[in-house]
Amino acid sequence: MTLEEAIEARRSRRKYLGTPIEPSASEKLRELAAEYNRAADLRIELVFNDGKAFNGFTKSYGMFSGVNDYVGLISDKNDLDNNERLGYYGELLMLHATAMGLGSCWVGGTFSRPLCPFELTGSESLVCALTIGNVAESLSLKERFVRNITHRKTKTVEEMFEADAPVPDCSGVCDNFPTHGHNLLLCPMLFHISKPCAAPKT
Repeated sequence: MTLEEAIEARRSRRKYLGTPIEPSASEKLRELAAEYNRAADLRIELVFNDGKAFNGFTKSYGMFSGVNDYVGLISDKNDLDNNERLGYYGELLMLHATAMGLGSCWVGGTFSRPLCPFELTGSESLVCALTIGNVAESLSLKERFVRNITHRKTKTVEEMFEADAPVPDCSGVCDNFPTHGHNLLLCPMLFHISKPCAAPKT
């Protein structure tokens, strides 16, 4: 599966099988995280076979089950655009996990931060986590319910904005970010358009 195909295929998964991730996949994810940390001066850390931060109803409010593996995105308040870079590379890592056949989900609050095995400095904080792991082929009943109440019909790029000049084509320009259809916003080039755009259509 290519990254472009992973964009279309990925769904937020909250119910995991609890089985170990294949060593080849976990090693590849470690390599990618290390590469992103070097390239963008980030702190992305992976945790395998330790789901204490997600286990139990009181920690995840019943939203997650079977979580044993996850990614910690650690921000430094002294780095003003650190969170933005974490978002880009966190999503990219998640797409690679999807391409490997793994489930994933962004998690902001429904886990116990004190039980995560990260040693933080005074200026660092664990801003969010990405659960990853083996999942069933189909969404569970709870996953379908959550998806139905949190998603609405997707608009096309053309429906989302009006521009007074042609929108640049990022294809082949941003090698580290997939550009495909309505997911062009993954390309940072679009954040440097010199011509102003009207407010998004509602």
